[in-house]
Amino acid sequence: MSTSKLHEQEPLVYPGYDAVLLELTTLLTGYPPPFTFIHDSEAFEVTTKVTRSLLEHLSATSSEDTSIAFAHADAACCLSQRSLFEAVIHSLVDFEPEWKDGCSNWESADDIRWNENVDSFLQGLRRAYAHIRQKRSTGKEKGKEREATDRPGLRVVLLIEGAERLRDVMPDVLVPLTRLNELSQLDLCVIFVSRVGWEVIKPPLAASPDPYFIDIPPPTKETAAQILISQFPGLSEETSESTNLYHPSLQNLYSHFVTILCDICHLFTRDPQELQYIAAARWPGFVKLVADANRRKLNTGDEGGMDVDEDVDHVQPPSEEDRLRLIRLISGSFPAAFESLYPRLMNADDWAKANQPPSLASRTLDLRATTNTVEDQSSAHLLEYLPKISKYILVASYLASTNPAKSDLRMFGRGLDEKKRKRRAMKASRKTKGGVAKIAQRLAGPSPFPIDRLVAILGVLLEEYDADSRMPAEEFSIPGEYTDMEISRVDVYSSILELVAARLLHRTTKADQLDGPATFKSAVSYDTTLALAKDLKIPLLDLLWEPVV
Repeated sequence: MSTSKLHEQEPLVYPGYDAVLLELTTLLTGYPPPFTFIHDSEAFEVTTKVTRSLLEHLSATSSEDTSIAFAHADAACCLSQRSLFEAVIHSLVDFEPEWKDGCSNWESADDIRWNENVDSFLQGLRRAYAHIRQKRSTGKEKGKEREATDRPGLRVVLLIEGAERLRDVMPDVLVPLTRLNELSQLDLCVIFVSRVGWEVIKPPLAASPDPYFIDIPPPTKETAAQILISQFPGLSEETSESTNLYHPSLQNLYSHFVTILCDICHLFTRDPQELQYIAAARWPGFVKLVADANRRKLNTGDEGGMDVDEDVDHVQPPSEEDRLRLIRLISGSFPAAFESLYPRLMNADDWAKANQPPSLASRTLDLRATTNTVEDQSSAHLLEYLPKISKYILVASYLASTNPAKSDLRMFGRGLDEKKRKRRAMKASRKTKGGVAKIAQRLAGPSPFPIDRLVAILGVLLEEYDADSRMPAEEFSIPGEYTDMEISRVDVYSSILELVAARLLHRTTKADQLDGPATFKSAVSYDTTLALAKDLKIPLLDLLWEPVV
């Protein structure tokens, strides 16, 4: 990056990094320690980006007394000592090899090979130090250069990204890098940024000095949401007008969308970069629903983008009620997007195109639609995005919330003769004088149930309606043994937590409560459960204690 561009840049300011930036600025502009170690196990890439941006800003706005020059090297891209030394020197002097010169190094000659070993690397650092100091000296006086004593001091900062890779690829370089200040006899400090702690990668026998530690705490859910929201203006400037999915008028809606995304996915990853990747894949489908419902003010292009009219400043975002309905439609796809995008198995743009929601404009549907229509759309999204085990859990939760506990014997009490269960005979309830008629459970609303009962009903459903679709396993000879193993997996309990986060299952007890089992309530309607049951080929009416007629 050229020096002219550096002067135009300001340091990146992320929510939650103010204290770290202030600490680094105070150290680097004052009396920095020769070796600093920054540890961040959750948001490593964000921390590296913030640190590098700060060094660029300090290098461009140095004072007259002390001038700061920095070099950046990624240990993951350096496969040998030569490549590491070349990356440091080239970054320090802002040099880029070219094909026409044979990709030769900076000031390389037959007798000057500063990338061979540590001694030659130290000579290259001293030569680069003198070159930068000479370059930054303030002009000439009457055709003569200024005296060396009048030139400002120079401080060199070396930023090594992913320092844990040095332990595996080139462990012999760790000790010289940590003692580079005393070996080079220059005003120089080294900063390591790593995902793991110093006690894991430090050389044995106390060969390296103890660094100045800076531990970055994991970003909270609110901080991660603020970081994603702060990136919206930059995304709005980068996108073209033909596919403007990040128009400034949609910033409030994007904030609401990011908040819900962090509520659901923050349990599994705290890295803002990964959350931003998931948001980039799910946001186009979310905006498409808004564009289809507001075609009078927003014109949708052929590629699903939005071309905004001249009256764009007066475009009103959806109301709070409409936002909740949109989130209800789209939140069911967050777990599926997380499973495909968190390990980076698919590109975010490709995933967004392959999982576009159905167009609402073809049905001439407005955002203020009736509850039944929104429920039908929610059912379609559940059938499309939810994993199979989550569908079984939702059906089991509806049965546990609707049926009384005494009716579970009808499902669990199977004899050896394998007779089919009989439905309870429906008899009209008689009203006594002065008595109160009993309200049906489906009209009174869902009732809470313990998690043990939910897992038991889930096991019965899997044994009865999913056993034929399994792969044959010879190690399971006892009937029901395979199902017992499946319902005891951690994946079942994590799926329950995902459904709670997606508001498809309500938790009635506090998360930090220790006494007694956790209790839940079903949050899906009869129509949604019936659609899920048909998809799983479960006779829902035969399992209900009071079937809907």
